[in-house]
Amino acid sequence: MGREFYTENDKYRNNKKLEQDSALQVEVHLSYDITKQWAVALDYYYTNDGETKVDGVRQNNSMSNHGLGLTLFLMVGSNNQLLFSYRDDFSVKSGTGENTCGVRWAYFL
Repeated sequence: MGREFYTENDKYRNNKKLEQDSALQVEVHLSYDITKQWAVALDYYYTNDGETKVDGVRQNNSMSNHGLGLTLFLMVGSNNQLLFSYRDDFSVKSGTGENTCGVRWAYFL
């Protein structure tokens, strides 16, 4: 869980002032080790608030966004890990939703 903070922009569209409220972000990951080499996780993402104001006028665009993801972990030997992930923001009230796939390689000492 975290909170994202934004700074003001005094040069927004013809020198208007853009402000944005902070946004709450929550992630929950439920993981299960299938074997010592394989693991899987179900991921939940939530973002709330973050409404913007232009020259002090609220834009009525607070976020209340929900996403689900699936992650697969594979250990290759004792020091290398491959991670494959998928995320779909299935409910987006405001802002941009994501529909992403990712791959990560990590080496552990």
